[in-house]
Amino acid sequence: RVGVCGVAAVQSGTVCGIRRLTSVCIRVPRAVPGCAGPVLPALLEGGFADTLILSPPGAGKTTLLREIVRGLSERGLRVALADERGEVAGVCNGAPQFDVGPCTDVLTGAPKGEGAMLLLRAMSPQVLAMDEITAEADLAAASAAANCGVRLLATAHAGGLEELCRRRGKGQPHEDVVTMVTQIEVEPDDPAFQHPTKPIGHYMTEEQARFAEREYGYVMQGFPGKGWRRVVASPKPGKIVEINAIRTLVDAGQVVIACGGGGIPVTRSDLGHLKGASAVIDKDFCSCLLARELDAQVLIILTAVEKVALHYGTPQETWLDELTPEQAEEYIAQGHFAPGSMLPKVEAAVAFAQSAPGRTALITQLEKAREGILGLTGTRIHS
Repeated sequence: RVGVCGVAAVQSGTVCGIRRLTSVCIRVPRAVPGCAGPVLPALLEGGFADTLILSPPGAGKTTLLREIVRGLSERGLRVALADERGEVAGVCNGAPQFDVGPCTDVLTGAPKGEGAMLLLRAMSPQVLAMDEITAEADLAAASAAANCGVRLLATAHAGGLEELCRRRGKGQPHEDVVTMVTQIEVEPDDPAFQHPTKPIGHYMTEEQARFAEREYGYVMQGFPGKGWRRVVASPKPGKIVEINAIRTLVDAGQVVIACGGGGIPVTRSDLGHLKGASAVIDKDFCSCLLARELDAQVLIILTAVEKVALHYGTPQETWLDELTPEQAEEYIAQGHFAPGSMLPKVEAAVAFAQSAPGRTALITQLEKAREGILGLTGTRIHS
């Protein structure tokens, strides 16, 4: 893309050209294969959800968008890309010059909003991708995608969520949001440390894996057809180190984002010093602990499905509206919930419901949170 400056030629109040050129700005798009590697697993956990990438101009959000589109497409998701100026796919003579995946349909030349609506009607996508959404038509297309059950992947110019909300005239409700990096104390003798199972990091060759075992003491595990990854423990959360600060902020009326990703696992030495632990704490158990420490009456666990189900994914699939902790424990014992997926959510919900009289846990889909709170959907677990 080339931009020029000089003296504007104006006709009937409209700029129709530039004369006496004084400067040029040449922008050359480039692909950075693999740059989405660190974020794709998180985006796909529990099923791909609506994703908005925010950054200032020139920070690489279009490059990241392109790689996420490719990653989703290579995993079999049907992606429709509304590429108004052909910058994401590098379109030349109608054909993408960049690799955007085998299951990606690209429409270029049309305004993003209008192009997105065409793609929704014609291509039956599972994911709609748009770069730099700004106009009302773009937002209308995003809303239409949500109403059609299509996931949205988009970028926007902003230094952060607060800046974006202020521009949309909705800054006030978000001005008192505080994000706290949270340390979670775990027991150093937790049995999970003897049996690491949680894969982290990128895939390696067997040679690289053996080197990591030898040089760094990593525990490596092979995944057929994919390669080798490091595995770490997933111990139970014991204590939230910053809980008093979180309580103070909540009492002051702040909206607090804490325990992100399960928090940072740490162990405490005999002298009281905290030390980082090679582990990943389950975010559902951590959320349960946080809710209990704050004396909350309701714990809401948001996931990719609207309700908890028995015989999930089979012809006998049965959605559950209400459960007692005892019923949930019986279904757990029968093996109805998948480890690493719905099982920890149900276990955390049961633990919260049993922690004090009157407490309720709600499991529902992210997009159905409002309806779940109103009692219109979701699975409630309470005594």
